[in-house]
Amino acid sequence: MLTLPLRQIIHREKTMSVKQKLRSEIAEKDKWKLEDIYPGDEAWEEDFKRVKAEIPRLADYKDSYTRSSAELLRCLRAMHSLEETIGKLYAYAHMRNDEDKTVARYQEQYDRMGSLLVEFNQAVAFFEPGLLALDADDLNTMIDENDDLKIYRHFFDNILRVKPHILSEKEERLLALSGEVRRAPADIFANWDSADVEYPVIRDEDGREVRLTNALYGKFQQSPDRRVRKESYLALHKPYLAHKNMLASSYSAIVKSHIFSARARNYPSTLHAALDANNIPVEVYHNLIKTTRENTGPLQRYLRLRKKILKLTDGVFDYDLRAPLFSMEQKHYSWQQATQMVMEGARLLGEDYVQQLKQGFEKRWIDVYENKGKRSGAYSSGTYGVHPYVLMNYNGTLNDIFTLTHEMGHALHTWYTINNQPIVYGDYPIFLAEVASTANEALLEKHLIDNAADKQEKLALLNTTL
Repeated sequence: MLTLPLRQIIHREKTMSVKQKLRSEIAEKDKWKLEDIYPGDEAWEEDFKRVKAEIPRLADYKDSYTRSSAELLRCLRAMHSLEETIGKLYAYAHMRNDEDKTVARYQEQYDRMGSLLVEFNQAVAFFEPGLLALDADDLNTMIDENDDLKIYRHFFDNILRVKPHILSEKEERLLALSGEVRRAPADIFANWDSADVEYPVIRDEDGREVRLTNALYGKFQQSPDRRVRKESYLALHKPYLAHKNMLASSYSAIVKSHIFSARARNYPSTLHAALDANNIPVEVYHNLIKTTRENTGPLQRYLRLRKKILKLTDGVFDYDLRAPLFSMEQKHYSWQQATQMVMEGARLLGEDYVQQLKQGFEKRWIDVYENKGKRSGAYSSGTYGVHPYVLMNYNGTLNDIFTLTHEMGHALHTWYTINNQPIVYGDYPIFLAEVASTANEALLEKHLIDNAADKQEKLALLNTTL
């Protein structure tokens, strides 16, 4: 059975106008099931009020948590219990908001979560400074005498590692209080980008008028028609160029926020601050950049080849980078075909992995299609105690299928983490995050090329890979 089309046909005359669907026009089976987190907004509200009332009670541990191993354990469990619920509250709020950023109720809900996170961070501001005031031998003694604390050893070691950047309790409270202000520029941009931007109308390969969307942009950039690629490229950037001063100011505010945080925590630069969160030496980053710059030869050769094959006499532009190198029909893949291809590509990872993928596809972990107001792009998101979710803006291209297997790589990484680790280690560093996702892409690529029906299909797959 064919999936519902992403675009809605409004009328058919000499031209065809296409507009984004409203959220209400998307079939339920193609929406993620956030009810697995909360059955509805009322249940979310009840948990929100409960957590808000419990946060101030964390102060009860302030004067006692370093006195004994038992008190330290009680404090940790109280904090992590609230963290788990806050994670669910935040996941529900941010994904509801990402479904359609024009809905004021979910904008407010998401904004309230920002305030709740600030309250929580203020409430626990005592914990790290107080822990660091302990003598290291005393802390090790507590861990050794209480078996239930042993699992926290790496957690403690990581706090001790960043000791030079932990401030006093009062200073930590002030930094927590500034959290909403510091993230405001990014939130403003996100809402403007998803809710207010309207892209121009362009002509597709057949000369029909189409209102550009983010999902259609990806499709048009793979068109063999250079006019379509160029028009869609210019149309996508038009709203941003029209607001370049506002966007520059917003970006400047974000940069200043990062500078403020780095300086407040005594880091020599924002780069040091960003990398230190995952214990990555700055030298690793610089070596990565250096190595890349020293080995651009194959990329330059590829671009020369692209210019030659596509006969681009005026040079290779950004809108030429995804054009097909070979003459081929742009194939459309149904959602059912996409999910089946992803599962077949992952078979080398074992039957359990494939069954978890199947569960994700069947149990509505994924928000499939684009709708008006929905956040653009794709991501995987999750929280401890609930299965992961994936946001897509699926448009039926081969590139979309690789995006799907990429995001499901993240999702399954999350699934196995939260089902095999305690909450204190229920997340993984960004430095590792892309391993699972790109491995899925490589496996899908190999599977599809190995099973290509003919030379033409194999060329199409190689083109997508490049």
